[in-house]
Amino acid sequence: MFKGQDMKELGRRAGIASGIARKRSKETRDVARLILGLQFLPKGNLATEIKKVGIDVKTPVQLREAICAVMGCQALKGNVKAAKFLFDIAEETPDAKETKLKVVQLEKMVNAIDAEVVKPKAGPEVTPEEISESLSRMGVIDG
Repeated sequence: MFKGQDMKELGRRAGIASGIARKRSKETRDVARLILGLQFLPKGNLATEIKKVGIDVKTPVQLREAICAVMGCQALKGNVKAAKFLFDIAEETPDAKETKLKVVQLEKMVNAIDAEVVKPKAGPEVTPEEISESLSRMGVIDG
């Protein structure tokens, strides 16, 4: 077993390592976003594929546009994974919609000025109607 001082040191080291890992992840995301935003003039087969979905290949396009265009062409050819990719990116899948709704609801709960804590009553359990009414008062859901 570790003693108290050893545990404190291990916790400190773990915190430092976690911070470094989070910084690397952020840097990687930033680089990926930068790359996706780069513009270029498509040529060859890529220009042909992008043109199929109606994007003008005479002007520079962003890499993210080109990727979505190519995936769109693949989806039209029957590639289910490409179609799923596009629906996920557009947040049009049930999972994406549900996740987005949860985030919006949580943000409303956090930002509620007169946040109300729902405490269970002594005795019988709280009914779904009571929970719904409370959430409506907090502005989390529409009444």
